[in-house]
Amino acid sequence: MNRQLAYLTMVLAACGACAAACNSSSPAGIGGGPDARPDGGGTPHDGNTTADVGTTPDVGTTPDVGTTPDGSATTDGNPTTDGGGTDRGVTGPLSWAGIYDSDGVWDLSGPITAQRTIGDVVADLLIGEIVSRAGVPSALQGQAQSAVRALVGDKIKAAVDAAVPASLKPGSDLMTKLATVLASTQVASTIDLYSGTPARVVKGDEELLTFKFQFQGRTSTLPARDLLDQTLPLVTLAAEWDGTHEAPDTLTINPHEFELRFGKLVLWVAENVLQEVGAGSLSTTVASLISCSTITSAITGGQPSFSFGVGILSFSISTASLDAGCGAALGVVKEKALGLFDMDAGVELGGHVLQIDDNADSAADRLRNKSDFGGIVTKSPGPAAIAPRVTARFEAVRRPGPPHPGP
Repeated sequence: MNRQLAYLTMVLAACGACAAACNSSSPAGIGGGPDARPDGGGTPHDGNTTADVGTTPDVGTTPDVGTTPDGSATTDGNPTTDGGGTDRGVTGPLSWAGIYDSDGVWDLSGPITAQRTIGDVVADLLIGEIVSRAGVPSALQGQAQSAVRALVGDKIKAAVDAAVPASLKPGSDLMTKLATVLASTQVASTIDLYSGTPARVVKGDEELLTFKFQFQGRTSTLPARDLLDQTLPLVTLAAEWDGTHEAPDTLTINPHEFELRFGKLVLWVAENVLQEVGAGSLSTTVASLISCSTITSAITGGQPSFSFGVGILSFSISTASLDAGCGAALGVVKEKALGLFDMDAGVELGGHVLQIDDNADSAADRLRNKSDFGGIVTKSPGPAAIAPRVTARFEAVRRPGPPHPGP
């Protein structure tokens, strides 16, 4: 009996020891023991500065890699570089060679919103004719044109605009619709880039494929080739890209001109998008309404000639020569789209382009315009500094596969 009691006492003592051992080795918050991290982020009660093996910290106690808590830099120390809040994790320069499919939006409304009238167009043309027919030396023609403009520019403009139909004046229903449609011209293109010499030189070309226009819920598509001379089947509407790479992720692209045939594009929009019947003949109509005799009389004030000076020199032109010059100017107006826009005017674009690396392989997967990317409509009257502006937004996605080799 005494032997049995002793044995029972030993068993009970062993069980007590096991229970104590179990309580001391339980993970935090498990097995009934005290919570090792009662404040959600303090030091465990076992004295260790890190959680015991197998312990899962509360969600959110450790910042995820790439989190930008201060809005300016990621936790790995690298700023976000793709413009969209994604840390690509690559600090070296990105390669750009490849073929990209681009979708963009161009604002081509500048020549219309500039509020130039047919009177402005005729005045520019006729002033040039006056200076040339008066025999002004080429070295003085710029000064002469300024002098003639100051004397009779407003008179020519007023005489012409008085005869122009309301539909072709700034603010008319036709001009307002044209400006609205052209302001959101959707442009699809292909960009083919490669490295030049030295290595940071960017070379390539961009081929325009289609233009899309929206009006009253309809979408109209103009293939770029339709603007070109159809007798030259291999010609494309393209421009060369040339520039430099600025580390780590910017391309500086020099101005490059697309021979867009802006006037032809405007007529296509008027006839096929706005469905303005007879838009193509409006320039001929307006030219027939303008009276050269009225313009000549406004210039001479009823005198047999018109005289002007450049410095100490004086020049004169007869009424007959003025009439001939007016006729030549109106002949040019007939060839313009709506009497306003040069049929062969182009678009010149350039600026900075952002490279975006989506998979951290040190190669650009996308190209996107920066805010300064844009340009002008070419063949516009006056210096380039006052030419109608064009803004261009685009994003281009690189095609899979190896880069296209340079020529």
